[in-house]
Amino acid sequence: MKRDERKISLRCAVYTRVSTDSGLEQDFNSLDNQREASEAYIKSADAYVVASRVGSAILAARRHRTKVKDIEKIASALTGHQSEIAGTVLGRL
Repeated sequence: MKRDERKISLRCAVYTRVSTDSGLEQDFNSLDNQREASEAYIKSADAYVVASRVGSAILAARRHRTKVKDIEKIASALTGHQSEIAGTVLGRL
């Protein structure tokens, strides 16, 4: 495998919320339902599919570990999947 052909690892996180506190006291509420549905969807799809369905993504990189070329490659792929980049995060680890 050539250096530029290495596989880039992608992780996916989804933020869910409810618009009202009504019903949150129940054993299984709408927030639980959203979480279960999101987890099932994420397990069955890759990060690009999830990002295109949501419409945006936040890029996270590790300082001194993530290559700029990899970030550019992911950003290009996301825009190719009709997903906007909502922001970036640079972690120290």
